[in-house]
Amino acid sequence: MRQNLRKLLLDNHHLPMAEQQQLLENTMRQWMAYLPNDEDVIQQMDDMLVLGVKLDSEPSKATGTQL
Repeated sequence: MRQNLRKLLLDNHHLPMAEQQQLLENTMRQWMAYLPNDEDVIQQMDDMLVLGVKLDSEPSKATGTQL
């Protein structure tokens, strides 16, 4: 799953943040729909946190400097 997530993020980094969020949410829903319902098969599923950060090359309005 980790490699698939990395590929998904890298392949779609050029999209607006809202579209990236929607794509990620849809992909996670599809993935979770295919998980088996048998508790013996899935013993543990860890929580996931995906944090998106947009870096802008425009000068900062607060200080007038570039990042």
